[in-house]
Amino acid sequence: MSDIQIEFTKAPGGLTAVINSSGVVSLLQNAGAEIAGRAEGNYNVEIINEARGQDSRYGASRPICIVSAADDKTTRAEAERKVLSSAVTG
Repeated sequence: MSDIQIEFTKAPGGLTAVINSSGVVSLLQNAGAEIAGRAEGNYNVEIINEARGQDSRYGASRPICIVSAADDKTTRAEAERKVLSSAVTG
């Protein structure tokens, strides 16, 4: 096994730049669309960029994908049969 050392710094760029890159945003958008496509109903797929939990203490933000019901019928299907929740584990 090789010795690998990873050092995280607060220097501009680095891991924060990777996490917030257009490639990661695109992966999240595609994953959200796949989940919505596996679930029964109509969904909104939204990418937001914000700091949550521990990240908020450090002012770090990252892209987050939110898949949500777009209408009452879809909301009901999730509440009664967990169609979206099931699609996440797909």
